[in-house]
Amino acid sequence: SQVIREIPYTVHVWNFTLPDESHVKAIYDCRQWGGVWQVEGLSPEESRRRFWRFMAERRVCPDTIHPAPILSYRDGQVTADFTAFDQAAEYYFNELKLPHAYTPGYFYLFGWGLPPAEKFGQQPYEGTYPFEGADRSKLRPEFKQAYQACLKVYWDHLKEKGWDKKVVLYISDEPFADRPEIVAQMKALCAMIREVDPEIPIYCSTWNHVPAWDGSLTVWGLGHYGLVAPEKLKQIREGGARLW
Repeated sequence: SQVIREIPYTVHVWNFTLPDESHVKAIYDCRQWGGVWQVEGLSPEESRRRFWRFMAERRVCPDTIHPAPILSYRDGQVTADFTAFDQAAEYYFNELKLPHAYTPGYFYLFGWGLPPAEKFGQQPYEGTYPFEGADRSKLRPEFKQAYQACLKVYWDHLKEKGWDKKVVLYISDEPFADRPEIVAQMKALCAMIREVDPEIPIYCSTWNHVPAWDGSLTVWGLGHYGLVAPEKLKQIREGGARLW
């Protein structure tokens, strides 16, 4: 080998130390569907924790905590088992000090212009899927009761553990906000969640800003490539919402 060219450069080392706990979320989904990410010789749980630590050491964050709590709803009552979830969350939040997690997938409600999915044994509207002609602003009381009961048990548990400030409810991905029925549907679903606890952060990857959802969504996933004017971004922040 031979030196082709030498180029001098200067490095400036800033005089500060990164804190033990990261505050920048930098979320990357840590999925193990079909065992693709499973490390040979390790169990799924051991593999997952190894990836979590790898990410934490590099100041990036997984998307959510597995396993999720086991929740079931029957005859108006919620049965919950937080045993495995708590063990995972203790490692995730308290040991690795990861700054964020989405709520479990069973609280995700809809995307891509679709009606909400069945939740805890209840359909969102009268009739059959895809609920043609249904008033999307009026959820079935039984749907609301089941969803709210399960969400309350989960959220109260987070607050008891001190983890609620790091968790965000992911309500929808790319909802298709150009459709009037979806605008009404989102507002109804957010109102249902806020009745459980108005402090629950509600996130949606809308990419564009949807003025009708100001006050409903509190964490906006907005396009970083000029979809929303800087002046509008400032207004959204000043209104009390977060921007991702």
